[in-house]
Amino acid sequence: MKNKILKYDCLIIGSGLLGSLLAISLIKKQYKVLVLEKEGLSDGAFSDQRTLAVNANSRNFLKSIDLWDKLNKKHVDIGQISIKTYLNKDELIFKEQDAMGSVIFNKELLSIAHKILIKEKSIMGNTFMHLDQLQSDKNFKIKNKDYVFKKIIIMGGKQFINQVDTNHFIKGDDSHKAYVGFFNHQKNHQNIAYENFTKNGPLAILPAPHKTNKYSTFIYSTQDTVSSNSMKKLIDKNFSKSHGKINLAKNIFSYPITPYLFNPKNKYHDLIFMGDSFRSIHPVAGQGWNLGIKDIQSFLNLLETKSLNSENFNSIYYSRRKFESYLYFSFTEIINKTFQLNTPLSNFFGAVSLKTLKRLSFLRSLFIRQAMGINKILN
Repeated sequence: MKNKILKYDCLIIGSGLLGSLLAISLIKKQYKVLVLEKEGLSDGAFSDQRTLAVNANSRNFLKSIDLWDKLNKKHVDIGQISIKTYLNKDELIFKEQDAMGSVIFNKELLSIAHKILIKEKSIMGNTFMHLDQLQSDKNFKIKNKDYVFKKIIIMGGKQFINQVDTNHFIKGDDSHKAYVGFFNHQKNHQNIAYENFTKNGPLAILPAPHKTNKYSTFIYSTQDTVSSNSMKKLIDKNFSKSHGKINLAKNIFSYPITPYLFNPKNKYHDLIFMGDSFRSIHPVAGQGWNLGIKDIQSFLNLLETKSLNSENFNSIYYSRRKFESYLYFSFTEIINKTFQLNTPLSNFFGAVSLKTLKRLSFLRSLFIRQAMGINKILN
Protein backbone atom coordinates (compact mmCIF):
# COMPACT_ATOMS: atom_id res chain seq x y z
CA MET A 1 0.00 0.00 0.00
CA LYS A 2 1.33 3.41 -1.01
CA ASN A 3 2.23 5.74 1.85
CA LYS A 4 -0.08 8.65 2.49
CA ILE A 5 1.44 12.01 1.51
CA LEU A 6 1.21 14.56 4.32
CA LYS A 7 0.48 18.00 2.86
CA TYR A 8 1.65 21.15 4.67
CA ASP A 9 1.77 24.83 3.84
CA CYS A 10 5.24 25.57 5.24
CA LEU A 11 8.33 23.70 6.33
CA ILE A 12 10.61 25.75 8.60
CA ILE A 13 14.16 24.53 9.08
CA GLY A 14 15.48 25.61 12.48
CA SER A 15 13.50 26.06 15.71
CA GLY A 16 15.52 28.93 17.14
CA LEU A 17 13.76 32.13 18.14
CA LEU A 18 12.97 33.37 14.63
CA GLY A 19 11.96 29.99 13.24
CA SER A 20 9.66 29.30 16.19
CA LEU A 21 8.08 32.76 16.10
CA LEU A 22 7.41 32.52 12.37
CA ALA A 23 5.77 29.13 12.91
CA ILE A 24 3.54 30.44 15.71
CA SER A 25 2.46 33.47 13.66
CA LEU A 26 1.57 31.24 10.70
CA ILE A 27 -0.35 28.78 12.89
CA LYS A 28 -2.39 31.70 14.24
CA LYS A 29 -3.33 32.46 10.63
CA GLN A 30 -4.50 28.85 10.16
CA TYR A 31 -1.57 27.67 8.08
CA LYS A 32 -0.33 24.11 8.53
CA VAL A 33 3.33 24.27 9.58
CA LEU A 34 6.10 21.83 10.48
CA VAL A 35 9.33 22.96 12.16
CA LEU A 36 12.45 20.77 12.05
CA GLU A 37 15.19 21.04 14.68
CA LYS A 38 18.49 19.18 14.47
CA GLU A 39 18.78 19.06 18.29
CA GLY A 40 16.47 17.33 20.73
CA LEU A 41 13.53 19.20 22.24
CA SER A 42 14.29 18.53 25.90
CA ASP A 43 14.73 21.46 28.27
CA GLY A 44 18.48 20.94 28.31
CA ALA A 45 18.87 21.19 24.54
CA PHE A 46 18.64 24.98 24.58
CA SER A 47 20.80 26.28 27.42
CA ASP A 48 21.46 29.64 25.75
CA GLN A 49 22.53 32.07 28.47
CA ARG A 50 22.60 35.16 26.25
CA THR A 51 20.22 38.09 26.34
CA LEU A 52 18.20 39.57 23.52
CA ALA A 53 17.64 43.28 22.82
CA VAL A 54 14.03 43.60 21.68
CA ASN A 55 13.24 46.89 19.95
CA ALA A 56 9.81 48.54 19.92
CA ASN A 57 8.74 46.94 16.64
CA SER A 58 9.75 43.44 17.78
CA ARG A 59 7.98 43.97 21.11
CA ASN A 60 4.79 44.94 19.24
CA PHE A 61 5.12 41.83 17.07
CA LEU A 62 5.40 39.62 20.16
CA LYS A 63 2.27 41.31 21.51
CA SER A 64 0.44 40.58 18.25
CA ILE A 65 1.03 36.82 18.64
CA ASP A 66 0.18 36.88 22.37
CA LEU A 67 3.68 36.14 23.66
CA TRP A 68 4.74 39.41 25.26
CA ASP A 69 2.39 39.10 28.25
CA LYS A 70 3.84 35.65 28.92
CA LEU A 71 7.20 37.37 29.53
CA ASN A 72 5.80 39.51 32.35
CA LYS A 73 8.54 40.30 34.91
CA LYS A 74 11.05 38.44 32.73
CA HIS A 75 12.23 41.49 30.83
CA VAL A 76 13.78 44.85 31.66
CA ASP A 77 12.89 47.96 29.66
CA ILE A 78 15.51 50.35 28.29
CA GLY A 79 14.68 53.97 29.11
CA GLN A 80 17.81 55.60 27.72
CA ILE A 81 20.66 54.88 25.32
CA SER A 82 24.06 56.49 25.75
CA ILE A 83 26.69 56.52 22.97
CA LYS A 84 30.31 57.53 23.59
CA THR A 85 33.54 57.27 21.65
CA TYR A 86 37.19 57.72 22.53
CA LEU A 87 37.13 60.57 19.96
CA ASN A 88 34.52 62.68 21.80
CA LYS A 89 34.37 63.61 25.47
CA ASP A 90 30.61 64.20 25.46
CA GLU A 91 28.08 61.37 25.29
CA LEU A 92 25.15 61.28 22.90
CA ILE A 93 21.95 60.45 24.79
CA PHE A 94 18.70 59.15 23.30
CA LYS A 95 15.43 59.22 25.24
CA GLU A 96 11.82 58.54 24.30
CA GLN A 97 8.55 58.69 26.20
CA ASP A 98 7.97 54.99 25.53
CA ALA A 99 10.52 52.29 26.33
CA MET A 100 13.20 52.26 23.65
CA GLY A 101 13.45 48.52 23.81
CA SER A 102 13.61 45.64 26.27
CA VAL A 103 16.13 42.99 27.28
CA ILE A 104 15.14 39.38 27.85
CA PHE A 105 16.97 36.08 28.20
CA ASN A 106 16.89 34.10 24.96
CA LYS A 107 15.94 30.88 26.73
CA GLU A 108 12.85 32.46 28.36
CA LEU A 109 11.26 33.32 25.02
CA LEU A 110 12.44 30.12 23.33
CA SER A 111 10.99 27.96 26.10
CA ILE A 112 7.57 29.60 25.72
CA ALA A 113 7.65 29.27 21.92
CA HIS A 114 8.65 25.60 21.99
CA LYS A 115 5.88 24.71 24.45
CA ILE A 116 3.34 26.21 22.03
CA LEU A 117 4.76 24.31 19.04
CA ILE A 118 4.91 21.03 20.96
CA LYS A 119 1.28 21.49 22.00
CA GLU A 120 0.33 22.14 18.36
CA LYS A 121 2.33 19.06 17.27
CA SER A 122 4.15 21.32 14.81
CA ILE A 123 7.78 20.64 15.74
CA MET A 124 10.06 17.67 15.24
CA GLY A 125 13.43 17.30 16.97
CA ASN A 126 16.58 15.33 16.15
CA THR A 127 15.98 15.91 12.44
CA PHE A 128 18.45 17.43 9.99
CA MET A 129 17.81 18.13 6.30
CA HIS A 130 20.56 19.02 3.84
CA LEU A 131 19.87 21.92 1.48
CA ASP A 132 20.08 19.67 -1.56
CA GLN A 133 17.20 17.59 -0.15
CA LEU A 134 14.83 20.56 0.00
CA GLN A 135 12.51 21.55 -2.81
CA SER A 136 9.01 23.03 -2.54
CA ASP A 137 6.08 21.08 -3.99
CA LYS A 138 8.18 17.92 -4.22
CA ASN A 139 7.65 14.80 -2.15
CA PHE A 140 10.41 13.82 0.27
CA LYS A 141 10.72 11.70 3.35
CA ILE A 142 11.12 12.85 6.94
CA LYS A 143 11.48 10.00 9.44
CA ASN A 144 9.98 7.48 6.99
CA LYS A 145 6.91 9.60 6.22
CA ASP A 146 6.17 11.31 2.90
CA TYR A 147 5.65 15.10 2.95
CA VAL A 148 5.02 17.88 0.49
CA PHE A 149 5.26 21.59 1.33
CA LYS A 150 4.15 24.65 -0.59
CA LYS A 151 6.97 26.75 0.86
CA ILE A 152 10.28 25.90 2.55
CA ILE A 153 11.88 28.51 4.81
CA ILE A 154 15.48 28.25 6.04
CA MET A 155 16.11 29.63 9.52
CA GLY A 156 19.06 27.40 10.37
CA GLY A 157 21.81 30.01 10.22
CA LYS A 158 25.42 29.02 9.69
CA GLN A 159 24.77 25.28 9.55
CA PHE A 160 23.16 25.89 6.14
CA ILE A 161 25.34 28.77 5.02
CA ASN A 162 28.35 26.42 5.29
CA GLN A 163 26.70 24.20 2.65
CA VAL A 164 26.40 27.00 0.07
CA ASP A 165 28.91 28.06 -2.59
CA THR A 166 30.71 31.28 -1.57
CA ASN A 167 29.68 32.92 -4.86
CA HIS A 168 26.26 33.46 -3.26
CA PHE A 169 27.62 35.91 -0.65
CA ILE A 170 28.68 39.46 -0.12
CA LYS A 171 31.11 39.14 2.77
CA GLY A 172 32.20 41.74 5.31
CA ASP A 173 35.14 42.05 7.68
CA ASP A 174 35.56 38.73 9.47
CA SER A 175 38.65 39.65 11.54
CA HIS A 176 36.71 40.31 14.77
CA LYS A 177 35.48 38.11 17.59
CA ALA A 178 32.58 38.92 19.90
CA TYR A 179 32.95 38.43 23.65
CA VAL A 180 29.71 38.10 25.61
CA GLY A 181 29.08 37.79 29.35
CA PHE A 182 27.49 39.20 32.50
CA PHE A 183 28.54 41.16 35.56
CA ASN A 184 27.08 42.25 38.88
CA HIS A 185 27.62 45.89 39.85
CA GLN A 186 27.34 48.10 42.89
CA LYS A 187 25.00 50.76 41.49
CA ASN A 188 21.52 50.52 39.95
CA HIS A 189 21.80 50.41 36.14
CA GLN A 190 18.89 52.91 35.90
CA ASN A 191 17.60 51.07 32.78
CA ILE A 192 20.32 52.68 30.65
CA ALA A 193 21.99 50.95 27.69
CA TYR A 194 25.48 52.00 26.61
CA GLU A 195 27.48 51.79 23.39
CA ASN A 196 31.11 52.81 23.88
CA PHE A 197 33.42 52.87 20.87
CA THR A 198 36.82 52.11 22.37
CA LYS A 199 40.06 52.21 20.37
CA ASN A 200 40.01 48.43 19.99
CA GLY A 201 36.32 47.90 19.25
CA PRO A 202 32.74 48.69 20.31
CA LEU A 203 31.67 47.73 23.84
CA ALA A 204 27.93 47.56 24.53
CA ILE A 205 26.43 47.26 28.02
CA LEU A 206 22.75 46.36 28.48
CA PRO A 207 20.71 46.05 31.67
CA ALA A 208 19.85 42.38 32.25
CA PRO A 209 16.62 41.14 33.88
CA HIS A 210 17.23 40.84 37.63
CA LYS A 211 15.23 41.88 40.69
CA THR A 212 18.08 44.05 42.05
CA ASN A 213 18.66 46.11 38.85
CA LYS A 214 22.38 45.52 39.51
CA TYR A 215 23.03 42.92 36.84
CA SER A 216 24.11 43.71 33.27
CA THR A 217 25.34 42.00 30.13
CA PHE A 218 28.12 43.05 27.77
CA ILE A 219 29.16 42.38 24.19
CA TYR A 220 32.58 43.47 23.04
CA SER A 221 33.87 42.99 19.49
CA THR A 222 37.56 43.29 18.74
CA GLN A 223 40.50 41.80 16.85
CA ASP A 224 42.31 41.31 20.14
CA THR A 225 42.37 38.17 22.25
CA VAL A 226 40.49 38.99 25.45
CA SER A 227 40.87 37.29 28.84
CA SER A 228 38.49 37.60 31.78
CA ASN A 229 40.97 39.84 33.53
CA SER A 230 41.39 42.20 30.57
CA MET A 231 37.62 42.28 30.06
CA LYS A 232 37.11 43.30 33.70
CA LYS A 233 39.70 46.06 33.36
CA LEU A 234 37.99 47.38 30.21
CA ILE A 235 34.55 47.50 31.88
CA ASP A 236 36.05 49.08 34.98
CA LYS A 237 37.74 51.76 32.89
CA ASN A 238 34.58 52.69 30.97
CA PHE A 239 31.81 52.04 33.51
CA SER A 240 33.07 52.28 37.09
CA LYS A 241 31.55 55.76 37.36
CA SER A 242 28.08 54.68 36.18
CA HIS A 243 28.01 51.13 37.66
CA GLY A 244 30.38 51.24 40.62
CA LYS A 245 32.41 48.21 41.60
CA ILE A 246 31.84 45.26 39.26
CA ASN A 247 32.09 41.49 39.66
CA LEU A 248 32.46 39.70 36.33
CA ALA A 249 30.72 36.34 35.88
CA LYS A 250 33.07 33.40 35.39
CA ASN A 251 31.88 32.34 31.94
CA ILE A 252 32.66 34.58 28.97
CA PHE A 253 31.40 33.31 25.62
CA SER A 254 33.19 34.17 22.38
CA TYR A 255 32.39 33.58 18.74
CA PRO A 256 33.80 34.75 15.38
CA ILE A 257 31.96 37.59 13.66
CA THR A 258 31.30 36.68 10.01
CA PRO A 259 29.16 39.41 8.38
CA TYR A 260 27.50 38.47 5.09
CA LEU A 261 24.54 39.00 2.78
CA PHE A 262 23.21 35.95 0.97
CA ASN A 263 21.91 35.99 -2.59
CA PRO A 264 19.77 32.85 -3.09
CA LYS A 265 20.05 32.89 -6.89
CA ASN A 266 19.96 29.96 -9.29
CA LYS A 267 19.66 26.62 -7.48
CA TYR A 268 18.30 28.13 -4.23
CA HIS A 269 15.62 30.37 -5.75
CA ASP A 270 12.94 27.88 -4.67
CA LEU A 271 13.73 28.40 -0.96
CA ILE A 272 13.26 31.39 1.34
CA PHE A 273 16.12 32.34 3.64
CA MET A 274 15.38 34.50 6.69
CA GLY A 275 17.26 35.85 9.69
CA ASP A 276 20.84 34.59 10.08
CA SER A 277 20.46 32.40 7.01
CA PHE A 278 19.89 35.53 4.89
CA ARG A 279 22.22 37.99 6.61
CA SER A 280 24.69 38.39 9.43
CA ILE A 281 25.73 41.89 10.48
CA HIS A 282 28.36 43.18 12.86
CA PRO A 283 26.85 43.38 16.38
CA VAL A 284 27.86 47.06 16.70
CA ALA A 285 24.21 47.95 15.98
CA GLY A 286 22.56 45.14 17.95
CA GLN A 287 19.92 44.82 15.26
CA GLY A 288 20.38 41.35 13.74
CA TRP A 289 17.50 39.64 15.55
CA ASN A 290 15.20 42.64 15.14
CA LEU A 291 15.82 42.57 11.38
CA GLY A 292 14.79 38.91 11.48
CA ILE A 293 11.45 39.93 13.00
CA LYS A 294 11.01 42.33 10.08
CA ASP A 295 11.66 39.39 7.73
CA ILE A 296 8.76 37.57 9.39
CA GLN A 297 6.52 40.63 9.18
CA SER A 298 7.29 41.11 5.46
CA PHE A 299 6.51 37.45 4.82
CA LEU A 300 3.18 37.71 6.66
CA ASN A 301 2.28 40.97 4.90
CA LEU A 302 2.97 39.38 1.51
CA LEU A 303 0.63 36.52 2.38
CA GLU A 304 -2.20 39.06 2.57
CA THR A 305 -1.98 39.64 -1.21
CA LYS A 306 -0.15 36.59 -2.58
CA SER A 307 -0.65 32.86 -2.09
CA LEU A 308 2.27 30.63 -1.16
CA ASN A 309 2.02 29.05 -4.62
CA SER A 310 2.39 32.36 -6.47
CA GLU A 311 5.16 32.12 -9.04
CA ASN A 312 6.80 35.40 -8.00
CA PHE A 313 6.27 35.07 -4.23
CA ASN A 314 9.95 34.56 -3.39
CA SER A 315 11.25 37.32 -5.67
CA ILE A 316 8.77 39.85 -4.22
CA TYR A 317 9.73 38.87 -0.68
CA TYR A 318 13.45 39.34 -1.37
CA SER A 319 12.89 42.67 -3.12
CA ARG A 320 11.17 43.93 0.05
CA ARG A 321 13.98 42.83 2.36
CA LYS A 322 17.03 43.52 0.21
CA PHE A 323 17.33 47.31 0.71
CA GLU A 324 17.09 47.41 4.50
CA SER A 325 19.38 44.38 4.83
CA TYR A 326 22.01 45.99 2.60
CA LEU A 327 21.64 49.30 4.48
CA TYR A 328 22.34 47.73 7.87
CA PHE A 329 25.12 45.55 6.49
CA SER A 330 26.85 48.58 4.93
CA PHE A 331 26.26 50.84 7.93
CA THR A 332 27.75 48.43 10.46
CA GLU A 333 30.73 47.72 8.20
CA ILE A 334 31.43 51.46 7.74
CA ILE A 335 31.09 52.22 11.47
CA ASN A 336 33.32 49.30 12.38
CA LYS A 337 35.99 50.24 9.82
CA THR A 338 35.90 53.92 10.80
CA PHE A 339 36.86 53.23 14.41
CA GLN A 340 39.09 50.27 13.59
CA LEU A 341 41.35 52.21 11.18
CA ASN A 342 42.27 54.82 13.79
CA THR A 343 43.76 57.20 11.18
CA PRO A 344 43.46 61.02 11.31
CA LEU A 345 40.91 60.95 8.49
CA SER A 346 38.78 58.15 9.98
CA ASN A 347 38.97 59.78 13.43
CA PHE A 348 37.81 63.08 11.95
CA PHE A 349 34.89 61.37 10.19
CA GLY A 350 33.88 59.51 13.35
CA ALA A 351 34.02 62.62 15.54
CA VAL A 352 32.09 64.78 13.05
CA SER A 353 29.40 62.10 12.60
CA LEU A 354 28.67 61.99 16.33
CA LYS A 355 28.68 65.79 16.64
CA THR A 356 26.27 66.05 13.71
CA LEU A 357 23.86 63.60 15.33
CA LYS A 358 24.06 65.51 18.59
CA ARG A 359 23.33 68.90 17.00
CA LEU A 360 20.59 67.99 14.51
CA SER A 361 17.43 66.87 16.29
CA PHE A 362 15.70 65.54 13.15
CA LEU A 363 18.68 63.24 12.46
CA ARG A 364 18.63 62.00 16.06
CA SER A 365 14.91 61.31 15.74
CA LEU A 366 15.40 59.44 12.44
CA PHE A 367 18.29 57.44 13.91
CA ILE A 368 16.43 56.34 17.01
CA ARG A 369 13.17 55.58 15.18
CA GLN A 370 15.12 53.32 12.84
CA ALA A 371 16.84 51.61 15.77
CA MET A 372 13.43 51.09 17.40
CA GLY A 373 12.13 49.58 14.15
CA ILE A 374 9.34 52.15 13.74
CA ASN A 375 10.71 54.15 10.80
CA LYS A 376 7.90 53.87 8.25
CA ILE A 377 10.18 54.84 5.34
CA LEU A 378 11.87 51.43 5.38
CA ASN A 379 8.91 49.32 6.53
